[in-house]
Amino acid sequence: SREGVNTIRFKGADFSALNDFKSKLLQYRLVFFGNGSDLTYFAEYLFKKKPIKVRECQALGYDSMSDCYVLNKFLYDKGGKHYPIDKDGYFHQHRLKPFSGQDKSITRIDSVDVAKFIQSLHGAYGDKGLLALGFWVSTTFSHVIFEKFGFFPFMSFHGDPHCGKSDLTTTLNRCFFIDSEGLAMGSANTRKGELRTISQKSSMVTAMLEGRKGHSKFDYDGVLPLYNRNSLQVRAQTTNDNQVHDLKFTGALAFVQNHEQFISKPAKERVVSIHFTDEGLDDTYEAWQHLKTYSPEQLAGIGHFILSSRAYFEREISKEINETSDYLRTKGVMIDRIAKNHAVTYAGASLLLELVKPKLEDDLLGFTLQSAMSKTETARSELLLADHFLECIDGLIERQGVYKADDSLIIHMPTAMKAMNETWNKTELFDQLKIVDGFAGKKVTRVFGKPTECWYFKIEKPTL
Repeated sequence: SREGVNTIRFKGADFSALNDFKSKLLQYRLVFFGNGSDLTYFAEYLFKKKPIKVRECQALGYDSMSDCYVLNKFLYDKGGKHYPIDKDGYFHQHRLKPFSGQDKSITRIDSVDVAKFIQSLHGAYGDKGLLALGFWVSTTFSHVIFEKFGFFPFMSFHGDPHCGKSDLTTTLNRCFFIDSEGLAMGSANTRKGELRTISQKSSMVTAMLEGRKGHSKFDYDGVLPLYNRNSLQVRAQTTNDNQVHDLKFTGALAFVQNHEQFISKPAKERVVSIHFTDEGLDDTYEAWQHLKTYSPEQLAGIGHFILSSRAYFEREISKEINETSDYLRTKGVMIDRIAKNHAVTYAGASLLLELVKPKLEDDLLGFTLQSAMSKTETARSELLLADHFLECIDGLIERQGVYKADDSLIIHMPTAMKAMNETWNKTELFDQLKIVDGFAGKKVTRVFGKPTECWYFKIEKPTL
């Protein structure tokens, strides 16, 4: 009488052990005085009441068994119809319980003018913003794309700090019901924790923030098998038989960082890269401010509009990818993988623009072609370590072992390598640096004070 009426949710496993059952009740300030037999009789009594069988989803987003998108507080069925969650915390009509491990979901949807949002996004970020939105849209239907093509690409935002990468990521996540910037890839994370966080989303983007080799548990070379949606992790179960536990990967990854960490040619080819600079930020500041006025609930209305129209996207997206990739190849994108990756990203934005028809003066297809051509060039080099090293030293100053003259780059290797805090295979790195364009040899110089041997590289003389 003191506590009133409590609703307690039990799983079948809660009736398997007396102590577990007692512990569950103690959480609600209740005590069970029965023995093991009493618990068995109690379970039998409840099962005779024929309770509804409800399956708990193992990830947030698309559920392949029901063909529904299951989120924390609402569900979209096969036809895109929206269902709010029942008062008991289930979708009884579909006999589904949402995934309980994701606590950053937006739980309410407000109305929004989709066309005006797209105009604001384009005003703030230009074609970069539209292409990024396209990746998030295509990810929503990545199960359809993967079934047709057998792959799904990755996205990379990289470039100057404080130029909108993180704000764009937060905005796009909110458009698809996640009120979070993403997963910070710090050294305090455990590898298993990062992998499970990635596995918790299905046909949704996990944004990986500011990760660097040597400072993160994430294995950047590990993206290669994930491109074809192989398992994140396979480990043996704690049994004596031959069973294993398979950690599924059914979502997509977007890497947000100042410097891209992908240096191998196969990894570069699997990533669609968008480079951000601080040029022209003043011109887009007003549009960026307006974009910031959208509440998380309003932004969730974008995802609501897209999922309500899921039949249109699922019907058209594979055709759009094929047509776009064919076009990119005719324009000179000769690596088929790069053409298809950019086509996947473009298709999501193109179909949304066709559906909404906002008033824009854009050339998104031209920007996509430019991005694909740039990726073809950057992925071509086989001097992977040398290219990465020369990219890393950009921004280092004289006391860090780097000196720039009018037409020369002078590097004191021990000081520069220590300043970068990276792990290098010195033998392979030095062999590659000796054959890069512009290598002018090693000389003794006093530019760093006392005479020391340094590496010289010819660089383009800056114009006035």
